[in-house]
Amino acid sequence: MSAVAEATHLAPGSVAVLRARFRSGKAQLLAHFASARPTANAAAQLVKALARHVDGLLTALWDEHSLPASAALVAVAGTGVVSCSRIPMSMY
Repeated sequence: MSAVAEATHLAPGSVAVLRARFRSGKAQLLAHFASARPTANAAAQLVKALARHVDGLLTALWDEHSLPASAALVAVAGTGVVSCSRIPMSMY
């Protein structure tokens, strides 16, 4: 059974569903990259798209579990500085 088909049997927003959505989205991004002309620009776009994909899933996980406003999601390392709506601008 595929991960996507398996995920349809689980509660929406569950970790297994998010994991299946992550794998599916990542596979689509990698397939698109593999079918395009291999350039530095295409690789940079892939890295940014993968980062956005991960950010979206982390946001969904955060929202699903209704974490308190006093909590913070902090990531170290990555591809650059990105605006984060979860942390007040005064904390940057």
